Amino acid sequence: WITLSKVDFKNGANCFTARVKGKGVIRIIAKKTESALNTYLGYVELPGGDSYVDVTVPLLKSVVGVYNTLTFQFSDKASLDYWQFY
Repeated sequence: WITLSKVDFKNGANCFTARVKGKGVIRIIAKKTESALNTYLGYVELPGGDSYVDVTVPLLKSVVGVYNTLTFQFSDKASLDYWQFY
């Protein structure tokens, strides 16, 4: 897993694009404040294989403002090269 702190979605986001390889799923989870419950934003199903591919998925919930944490949880043999929210 990868967790980032104090992520600012000042322009908001509805979609997620990533360059990925491997198999499994990458889950995207955010937390607005320390006391808040986690918000499940979406997931990326990896197509399998040894080559990186670009995938874009809509978020299950739009995000805007500052989030205390943003976490990417990996299952199986998922690999993430880079990502972008828009």
